[in-house]
Amino acid sequence: MLIDKKEILNKSLILCLENFFRDSDILDKYSNLHLDDNHPFRIINKRDFIKNKIWEAQLKVIFPLLEEERINLIEKHKEELEYVLTSNEILNREHGERIVNPYDLEIGVLDRMTNTPISKNQNQLRLNSSKENNRLKLIHNLRNSIAHHEACDINRIKEFLDFYPFAWE
Repeated sequence: MLIDKKEILNKSLILCLENFFRDSDILDKYSNLHLDDNHPFRIINKRDFIKNKIWEAQLKVIFPLLEEERINLIEKHKEELEYVLTSNEILNREHGERIVNPYDLEIGVLDRMTNTPISKNQNQLRLNSSKENNRLKLIHNLRNSIAHHEACDINRIKEFLDFYPFAWE
């Protein structure tokens, strides 16, 4: 699927602005406090409001693309992941159940699988290049930021989109 990166950024920006203007009445409630526009209370609240709108746009536009990249990585390395899962006990942190389906692996688990031996047998996911490792780390960092209600740095988003969709080797 060919996606225009400018279209994604524009969609993200438009969504952010639509949300901002739709909800701008929240900022208006501070006007009855009779504080100067430069008062720290008003500036902090406006900044938080804007950051939240940026985060909302990233959640709606970027987060699904990160999930798509996770699935593409799993599909490209499915046989290796199935082998690693059958020869090691990888547990789902939330439920304590053994993971047997590669598609149940979260991006953070995939990232950790490339960095540390899973067991004394040393079976782990081996990506084919430093580009793949860097891409996985970027996806993991972006996903964690968005999942923890933090807006991602625009340069990191641009870095992600510059190689979207990524060609896993």
